[in-house]
Amino acid sequence: MPSKFERNTADSVRNTGEDGLAGKFAPRWTPVAALGAAGLAVTLAMAPLWGASPGDQPDAGVSETSGSVSAQRPALLPAGRGMAVSGVVGTASNADTSAARAGSVTAPTYLALGDSIAFGYDPLAGHAVADNSVGYPAEVATTLLRSSVNASCPGETAASFRSATAEDNGCRTFRAAYPLHVGYAGTQLDFATAYLRSHPTTNLVTLGIGINDLYHCNRVTADKCVRELDATLENYRLELNTIVRGLRAVYAGPLDLVDYYSPDYQDLRMTDAVTRLNAIMAQTARAHQAGVARTFGVFAGPDRANARNICTAGLLIKLPHRCDIHPSPSGRELLAAAVTRAAQSTGPARPAIDETNYGGA
Repeated sequence: MPSKFERNTADSVRNTGEDGLAGKFAPRWTPVAALGAAGLAVTLAMAPLWGASPGDQPDAGVSETSGSVSAQRPALLPAGRGMAVSGVVGTASNADTSAARAGSVTAPTYLALGDSIAFGYDPLAGHAVADNSVGYPAEVATTLLRSSVNASCPGETAASFRSATAEDNGCRTFRAAYPLHVGYAGTQLDFATAYLRSHPTTNLVTLGIGINDLYHCNRVTADKCVRELDATLENYRLELNTIVRGLRAVYAGPLDLVDYYSPDYQDLRMTDAVTRLNAIMAQTARAHQAGVARTFGVFAGPDRANARNICTAGLLIKLPHRCDIHPSPSGRELLAAAVTRAAQSTGPARPAIDETNYGGA
């Protein structure tokens, strides 16, 4: 870690708008739980805040699904921007038929997979309408002139991505209450593999998964994932390898893994965990002839040794007294640019996939 980070103390200014994520440093992740007028409590991908307190919630009078909020928010994308496919509803086995009925899928196609970052989760958006949430895949599709299918789910972990019974960080709860960009039964991996089999013209897949593994560990362990971090990362390595191997079994085209920025580069513990997670992602990508869209560095800024405060830089969604940890429209543009660069430089996999023995992250 750069020397300047090492000089930061417990009184360092957090990544915030006005008062700080938690004022003073607190080595913990605390989930945000305020979804909808019905008071649904759900832990979402990247929605937990490192060291946030209940008092950091948005004003009680602002409901995420209230008509007043939705009505006052301008359109997130101008009419006609992007080519995202919506209304593809059904199980993984009949996704192709449903997509064909929707009449929106054209070649070439971009399949986006992942958690709330790809989904475009916004704590101030009305979740009853999936199009209120705009992630980087919409901008990538526009730039590359491709139709897109975004199957991401807020709160997805690497384990729940492939197993319907594995612990997630809020994805299944979100799916039970609100629509995704693409409706499907079963796991995201089931949908992805069925879609890729039935859409052979798909020529880009992106996958951003893993940050919720860290948040879930922090949420359910007594020491906030201090002793459990190594085991959590090793399990993530195994799950991610299984996921990518499953995708490669049915798809040999360009595949890019999307790494993570640190919501607070001055938080040494969090930034180190994200750095290690990204290292595992890069290692897995190399093993399966995939690329990596590197967002950690572009969010940190041109001087990695003196990483910027991405809240005050306007890269995170502003809340009344702090920043959320999901990207703002400006942050989304950085993500989209990084993914687009990776997509333009990533070629198809070799016919024979080389398996490797994994070393340390």
